[in-house]
Amino acid sequence: MWSVGGELVVCRRNVPLARIEPVRKPVPHREPARSVVGCLKGTVEILGDLTEPCIPESDWEMLK
Repeated sequence: MWSVGGELVVCRRNVPLARIEPVRKPVPHREPARSVVGCLKGTVEILGDLTEPCIPESDWEMLK
């Protein structure tokens, strides 16, 4: 490992594998991202019964 100006480079056999850097402060003037509840309403289609088994009941015996 060797350090360069506040960052740390992790090496194996002199080959860099990872770089660890200090955490930068967030930009104070940016507003956090917001989501709109219900913005994807009507975009999903459910095919079939979600509570129904995915294999026929006759095949359940083979699973025992």
